[in-house]
Amino acid sequence: AGEGVWQPVSADAGTEPTVAAQLAKPDHLYDEWDYHRQAYRRQWCRLYAHDGEPGEANYVREIRRRHAPQIRRIRRRFEALRGEDEILRHQPDGDEVDLDSFVDALADLRLGAELTPRLFCRRQRTERSLAVMFMVDMSGSTKGWVNDAEREALVMLCEAFEALDDRYAIYGFSGWTRTQCDIYRIKTFDDSYDDSVRARISGIEAKD
Repeated sequence: AGEGVWQPVSADAGTEPTVAAQLAKPDHLYDEWDYHRQAYRRQWCRLYAHDGEPGEANYVREIRRRHAPQIRRIRRRFEALRGEDEILRHQPDGDEVDLDSFVDALADLRLGAELTPRLFCRRQRTERSLAVMFMVDMSGSTKGWVNDAEREALVMLCEAFEALDDRYAIYGFSGWTRTQCDIYRIKTFDDSYDDSVRARISGIEAKD
């Protein structure tokens, strides 16, 4: 489909206004599939990555206080997803005696068979392998109650998600057509849910 490298134009000459951010080198250039042409448009989308700006210091604390019952309810549901430790039976060593194995061993012994050493059981934590990234709409259309609802939902989600010990990340997105696709780092996979992340969640707002 040819190269799609963006060229700056004046606001009078076209529909894509020139802004300072668009003249800067993007962090990433992405191809985009054109289903009409059944081909890729090369280097079509210009992606800019930004760090989320911190907001009100007490915002998350207030949301936790206001929605404490709902957060506890969600956390209990998430805790149920962790499941229980798996019990491994017929082990040569372990924390407890495996009564089923012990009974079987006594029966074998009375029949003249050799006594098995596998008379124990031990608990093994079931490892979860899960990572999830939440993408939050920060475009201008979310200004007002939608943005408030997004931030409150994120706080409740993070407070409950901490019970799972799974890795998760949060990014916001906005932009101006393909020429300036903006993402905002709120929480990366390596970030812990600390005060800086809470401040960036409270700072999520609709962009222009």
